Amino acid sequence: SLVRMVVAHNTFAAQKAASVALQASWRKVYANSIYDMQIDGTTSFQSLFRVFVTKNRYGNEKDATITTQSLGRMLATRNNFEELKKESIGIQACCRSFSQRQSFLAERNATTTMQSFGRMLGARAELNI
Repeated sequence: SLVRMVVAHNTFAAQKAASVALQASWRKVYANSIYDMQIDGTTSFQSLFRVFVTKNRYGNEKDATITTQSLGRMLATRNNFEELKKESIGIQACCRSFSQRQSFLAERNATTTMQSFGRMLGARAELNI
């Protein structure tokens, strides 16, 4: 019975060692799977965060670019408007000057004609008296 006891003890020790080795392997596999899930989750979170930051930065840069372009167009339009306004005022002044000159000449001609006619009537009146 001593032999059986030694065999049973050796069998039990071998089974215990196998069980411990199996548990250690399972704990290693389980720990590695948890680690891999944590790595995947961290990588996904970092990726989403980078996407968020990039989209936010792009949006800000796009807004700044649009604002700058809008300001540039506004200034170009304003400068063009100021030039057109000055040119328009010059053309209006030239037209008013021409119109006033024509009115002045017509009035002067009418005055000269009336004066001439008045002198003629005066000269006729002196000759008839």
